Amino acid sequence: AATQLFTPDWIVRYMVENSLGRLWVEGHPNDELKSQWKYYLEEAEQEANQPVPMQSVEIPEEKSKEEPQEPSPSPVELPTEQPATNPPTSSLNDLLERKNLSDFRKAFSLNDRFRFKRELFGGSEELMNQVIADLNEIKSYEASVAYIQQVIPGNGEESAMADFLQLIEKRFA
Repeated sequence: AATQLFTPDWIVRYMVENSLGRLWVEGHPNDELKSQWKYYLEEAEQEANQPVPMQSVEIPEEKSKEEPQEPSPSPVELPTEQPATNPPTSSLNDLLERKNLSDFRKAFSLNDRFRFKRELFGGSEELMNQVIADLNEIKSYEASVAYIQQVIPGNGEESAMADFLQLIEKRFA
């Protein structure tokens, strides 16, 4: 079953009637269209903002009237030796990205999933799930690309295929 994300009809009507609808009513005050709107709210009277008096703030005088002196900079010694080279450390983002790509199913966003399903797999959720499961079992980039070229007819939409292959490449990087 596909997940659907949507905005309920009444919310859309409320938003349209009270934004674009209000502009329409302002330009067409004698129009009867407003009487058909279920969610339209008349402009409410707003109370005038009453200014709040500010309290006076007294700043205490400084005890010392002397001019502050700027601290003099201390000399900095530069290291003469090269620091020991440590193996490059991965950032947390890199580690999480690699972890996600170990299960190719988690490698792409919901939008990518819908896009790939539509443009690469002809709308077939079953085919896409089978290909992803198979890709999870393949252990090299070259074998993955060869498998994709066999499975996806006509290699699908060019930009979608490029993005899909880029995710496969990231998985084996």
